[in-house]
Amino acid sequence: MLQKLNLIRKSLFILLALVLPSLISAQITVNSVIPNPACVGAPFSVSGTGLNTATSVTVGGHAATILGATSQQLIAEIPSAINSTGAYTVVVSNGNSSGSATVNVEYLDPWFSYQPSYCSDSTLILPDSVTTAGGVFSGNSVPNLNSQTGEFASNYTTWGIVTVTYTTTTAAGCQYSQSQSIDLLNANIPQIMFLKDQYCQNAPDDKPLIIWGDSTGFFTFHYLNSGGGALSYLSPYVGLIDFSNSTPGIYEILYSLPGQCPRSARDTIEILQAHPGVFSYPQTVYCINDPNPIPLIKGFTPGIFTEQTGSVVFVNDTTGEIDLSASGTGGPFIITYQPEGPCAETYTFNLIIQQCPLGLEEGRGEGAMQVYPNPANGQVWVEFTSTPTENYSLSLSRPDGKTVWARHDLRSGRQEISLTDLSAGIYFLTFQNRQGQEVHKIIKSN
Repeated sequence: MLQKLNLIRKSLFILLALVLPSLISAQITVNSVIPNPACVGAPFSVSGTGLNTATSVTVGGHAATILGATSQQLIAEIPSAINSTGAYTVVVSNGNSSGSATVNVEYLDPWFSYQPSYCSDSTLILPDSVTTAGGVFSGNSVPNLNSQTGEFASNYTTWGIVTVTYTTTTAAGCQYSQSQSIDLLNANIPQIMFLKDQYCQNAPDDKPLIIWGDSTGFFTFHYLNSGGGALSYLSPYVGLIDFSNSTPGIYEILYSLPGQCPRSARDTIEILQAHPGVFSYPQTVYCINDPNPIPLIKGFTPGIFTEQTGSVVFVNDTTGEIDLSASGTGGPFIITYQPEGPCAETYTFNLIIQQCPLGLEEGRGEGAMQVYPNPANGQVWVEFTSTPTENYSLSLSRPDGKTVWARHDLRSGRQEISLTDLSAGIYFLTFQNRQGQEVHKIIKSN
């Protein structure tokens, strides 16, 4: 038993001999900290004794990461929780003892902010906020970036994600950086162009060329003259304009594309009032011994009347009066009226001039017979003011004297004559009985 107690005492003495020196050397002292000033997030060195026994390091009360230690030197990192320049106390501890020193930390906040996205055609992009002035902006694929202000101007061909970095530098050379990703959105800027600056109301429907931009847009307009104007789009999605139903005047045509960056293109056109040359003569068929006809002009004046073959002679080519006696026979002759002005609309009228039979006086027979309708292109009715008391005959002849229709031994007070199968022109209807004859001119129209 005594032998066992002696063995235990011997073991305790050996243990104390081994541990006591280390307990005595576990006293921590701190002499200095370098570099001083130091940078946030950067390593710093503490010199002293017993530093290899350290279990914690704090800077200004914030835990610092120990990177390595010997008995006389300890390497740690300035905590990122420090966000201002100042003097901070460094405390090194092993739980039994501790040492401290002061370190000056320099910090310049690099925080800045842009909007999360911009349209790619933005001409001026600036950060909304910069905490610390004097830093340097840099970026990858950022167009025309100003390193001092952070301003950059995009262009039509640059879009997508770009990254801007802002770096601040202290007097001791501490650098701090922050980055932000910015989405440059495709502005899809359209361009349109009309082939002409002016269109007449009587011009064919037309639309502008979409030179740039896709076809998902929509056309609208602004009327630039005083008063109200209306532009008629046959299709507002392709810009097809119905000029005939649009108000004359100057229009700004807008083409707008939807999307995150809606954009519009514009072009200006002027719609000019049409000058239609609408006219007509009282009849389509004339004899050369008829009174000279003058047309009724319903369109714009002044204008000029013409006839392509030269067979029709005009007394006055601005009024359209025809000199029948000096004109050739035949036809139909195409009479053309061309109003003056940039938007003149030409109209034509077909007219026949024939040689009338000589020696016949139209209506002879005391007006006992009425013929209607006249001109006609179908049926003609012959009526008498009183019922005939004796038989009579009716015949229809051409100006050359050839009979094309005839009836004899008639007694009825009303007769029907069909002109359907006859050519257009002048015909002469002759009434004949024992008392004499009566002749009426009938015009078969087209």
